Amino acid sequence: MLTSLIRRVQRLCPELSIEHRRYVGIDFLYVKPPTAAARRMFEAKAREQADKMVRKTPLFYECHFVRTAKDRLVYRFRFRVPDRKSFCCGNQCADCILLRHR
Repeated sequence: MLTSLIRRVQRLCPELSIEHRRYVGIDFLYVKPPTAAARRMFEAKAREQADKMVRKTPLFYECHFVRTAKDRLVYRFRFRVPDRKSFCCGNQCADCILLRHR
């Protein structure tokens, strides 16, 4: 799913260099924007395309700026499935596992 997002953003912003790397199971995007305006455009387009990709699905995404590495910006980006309760805590929560239909 992340490769699809990268393709979409690169199609909209061809001047950007975007590289995907995975460390310890966590996905990072290394982005080399030519200008500060290109950085803002990348952030806006990445969120816009991710919103389109998760629309009408239970998925959501997280995008966090991590650091600058030499001339590249590093973002942690991931698509996630919402966490569900797997036990009853006894507080009569609205999403209690005991109320789910099997």
